[in-house]
Amino acid sequence: MNKRPHGIAFEERPKFKIKLAVLPEQAAPAPLHADAYLMRTVSAVADALPETAEWDLSGLVVDGQPVGRAAVVAWLNAAYQHAFEEDFEEQEDSPAHTVEGLYGVLSFADAVHSTRPLLKACCSQLESLELHAQLGQTSVALQTHGTGYAY
Repeated sequence: MNKRPHGIAFEERPKFKIKLAVLPEQAAPAPLHADAYLMRTVSAVADALPETAEWDLSGLVVDGQPVGRAAVVAWLNAAYQHAFEEDFEEQEDSPAHTVEGLYGVLSFADAVHSTRPLLKACCSQLESLELHAQLGQTSVALQTHGTGYAY
């Protein structure tokens, strides 16, 4: 049986217009339009919003830094993968491929009070995590095998 894409199955559902922060030396990002029901299901912060079509993340600061579009899209991809088995948006350079980027995604997920299943979905990005150790003049790629550590 062929699975219908999310867009066909749920195109009539209400969308949240997610307003993003303007990062230094970057143009203002276009807002994201995400499934409102899903956002309310996976985030206690989104669920607590009044009946509105906008979720303003432009003033959200995590660890002293505004939350960038890349972290939000990686979080949305994890949510959409968990719910619909497809990405919200294709992301070539996912921040979850580096330790710092994955930390940013998980910090954002925590800041918006994501559900435990969504946090686990965000952690599934560990499979593609790229770790490098600097040994003198040589950089060595470490294999994580889907875990945060290797033994």
